Amino acid sequence: METLTLADGRVLAFDDVGDPGGFPVVYQPGWTFGRLGRHPDDTLAAQAGLRLVSVDRPGYGGSTPQAVRTMRGSAEDTEQLVDHVGIDRFAILGYSGGGLHALAAAGHLGDRVTHVVTTGTPVPFDLPGAPNLVHWSAVLPYRLRHVPPLRRAWFRLLASQARDPSAYIDGMTKFFCDEDRAVFADPAFRPRLEQVYAEVWAQGPTGVDSDHAIITQPHLRLGDVDQHVDVYHGKSDTFVRPEAAAQLASALPGAEVRLLPGGHLCVFTQWTELLSVVAGRADLPTS
Repeated sequence: METLTLADGRVLAFDDVGDPGGFPVVYQPGWTFGRLGRHPDDTLAAQAGLRLVSVDRPGYGGSTPQAVRTMRGSAEDTEQLVDHVGIDRFAILGYSGGGLHALAAAGHLGDRVTHVVTTGTPVPFDLPGAPNLVHWSAVLPYRLRHVPPLRRAWFRLLASQARDPSAYIDGMTKFFCDEDRAVFADPAFRPRLEQVYAEVWAQGPTGVDSDHAIITQPHLRLGDVDQHVDVYHGKSDTFVRPEAAAQLASALPGAEVRLLPGGHLCVFTQWTELLSVVAGRADLPTS
């Protein structure tokens, strides 16, 4: 883990892995995932010819919490991060809720972002019918947004459960499809997932709560994202239903949709495919 001190004094934690001379890509992990929420074998990024910079958003892992957050602020954090590591132009890979952070950064940074790849990304909840495409456990905090004490209590409960990451994962599996349950049980991924949840909740619920708030209500102008966007989604996903991919793509001027084998956790099982798409699009001009 590396860190940088942002202009406002917060610390932002990140990993810089893969091929140091490869094409740079910023990875925005999902909600309740931190910088480690990726395939545990970083040689795959190197083999794809990519330099992968994976970030802990505020309150996750080694990053300072930030109670009041905006997607514009998230994009500015990304800008400071790439400046810090000496990257000029780069792609962004966003998983689940991190896909909306990726799109926010693309809209803010313009030509510096060559292209975007998302997978398992929900539609902002201010679009018609969007909450119906997401599992109730992720919609509940949104429904409780006007009752802050109950919302905070929900996240405190989850934080207390996550003190035992293994039991926490076992309790979550009922929210996911069979393919995802296989990923949770796979010894190739289970230790990494336990580490992910231990780190994400280590500072308490603030990071998860604030991240959920801006993912569900990001106030994004998706029509302003003029880079090419590959919208990927697991065809068996029951946490964010596959219909979300088509709805998200319809709001983006330059988007293509492709369904992948697997469920919401196909980011792990299809990691090589996703990296190959990022690398294959690296020579695309910005539109």
